[in-house]
Amino acid sequence: MKRIYLGAEAEILLHHMLDVEVIVKRRVSKSYRNPHLDRKINERRTLHEATMMKRAREAGVCTPFIYHINPKRAVIIMEYINLPTYIDIINSSSEDIFQISQDVGKAVGKLHNNQIIHGDLTPSNILVGKEICLIDFSLSSYSSDIEKMGEDLCVFYNALRSSIPQKYASLFENFKQGYLEEREEAADKVFHRLSEILKRGRYVRRGFTEV
Repeated sequence: MKRIYLGAEAEILLHHMLDVEVIVKRRVSKSYRNPHLDRKINERRTLHEATMMKRAREAGVCTPFIYHINPKRAVIIMEYINLPTYIDIINSSSEDIFQISQDVGKAVGKLHNNQIIHGDLTPSNILVGKEICLIDFSLSSYSSDIEKMGEDLCVFYNALRSSIPQKYASLFENFKQGYLEEREEAADKVFHRLSEILKRGRYVRRGFTEV
């Protein structure tokens, strides 16, 4: 197995299984936690992430197909989707970035229509191909709370602004169009809440403006 990412919560490995490339996601044990508690936390989070990915697929959003789950070992084996990330596409100056941004908005709108909060909606967790695929549901949750949806969009907005300050405003406008297409009247409440979140102290100090 080849490690392709090591984070605070998990390591990601590329592996060949029956001549098919797969991703092995293994949660990292925390030495500061009681070993029994650590196992229980990682088991619960592994099951939760797999469940949320399944719900997202049922909502019509592309996510990696899960081949195997071993909660006891905190392991998920899933499909390897070899596609560029949204941030790769943006940096390549693709002619389609505005349409792609709209498609990203549609995908997120589908999630929120089904009360799924991604939790880490950054450009690096969005894969771009014939359809938009979302990855890394480790921080996801199930909620109909407008505040949670606004926070989800806030993560995306902030990451987009940091990644490409020259184009983020127009890209986010296209994202909003796609989101609005999926959610119609419900979208206005989320965008209003997003504006309120961005006006709060820590965002105002960093120079964020109303969307």
